[in-house]
Amino acid sequence: GLIEAVYKLRLSPEKTIWLKDQATILTYPEDDTSLSFGCLTIVTTEMEVEEERQRLTSEKIRLENQLQKIHHFEAIGNLAEGIAHDLNQKILGIEKNIAATIESLGTDYHGDSSAFQDYQNLKTAQQQIKDIKHISSKLLLFAGKGVYNYFETDLNEITAYTLEEFRLKMPAVELTIQYHDNLWHVNSDRAMIGRALLNICRHAAQLVPDTRKLEVESRNITLSPQFVEPYRRDPGDYVLVRITNRTAVMDENDVGQSLEPFNTPDKGLGMASAFGIIKKHSGIMTVSSEDEKGSVFSIYLPAINT
Repeated sequence: GLIEAVYKLRLSPEKTIWLKDQATILTYPEDDTSLSFGCLTIVTTEMEVEEERQRLTSEKIRLENQLQKIHHFEAIGNLAEGIAHDLNQKILGIEKNIAATIESLGTDYHGDSSAFQDYQNLKTAQQQIKDIKHISSKLLLFAGKGVYNYFETDLNEITAYTLEEFRLKMPAVELTIQYHDNLWHVNSDRAMIGRALLNICRHAAQLVPDTRKLEVESRNITLSPQFVEPYRRDPGDYVLVRITNRTAVMDENDVGQSLEPFNTPDKGLGMASAFGIIKKHSGIMTVSSEDEKGSVFSIYLPAINT
């Protein structure tokens, strides 16, 4: 019958050609013989056009997926902001009532164990309200509604300080750090960026129970229009800080949900608030995971004075 195949041949590092092999095979059983009649045709131009078409199609799908994620996070952020404001309004009234009740109880209970127990219950309720307000503030961070104070900053300094804090919290995790010399400066709220980096490091280390090593690197990078388009950012010079856990591999679903509130292993808001902080700095935060590379968390902040 007819056999058709296309081959991609690399003649040298700079030159590649495509060949189409078309052949008709005739078999003569009585002679135990087969003959092939065919030809080779150079189809380099046609196949290069097809390759480019496939590349553009894949890129279009990737950009559409990224845009869908951005819209998804924006919707969650709007919901989080609404919930946080509603919580704060309700908490304010409860807080005032508890404070008034505590004041009416006074401090002299004259051996009244029931009144003393009421006092203790109210103090416990006050502490629980503080915890709720803390959660509410994290929701606002995720929504990008926190109060920020921006200064020209060297991200190497913030990263070094944050990693020292991380070592105190998780001393069993070994850190391999590679700082880029002459790192471009960024405009940032130092405390907020430090919090975001700490949350990312803790999350990366908690992906698998036996994590013993994280890799942290910083460097200057120039982002192309194609890269920044899904995130609605301007192309140009950015500073990259990347945290990698090579022992942890997430599936596609976990990667997609890793920045959402309460979808991390600890069911907290750490990664969600980190995403909100980076977004507030007009930056980009990405998460990827592959068998060969492990799980990679990257933040890109716009550079200044480059």
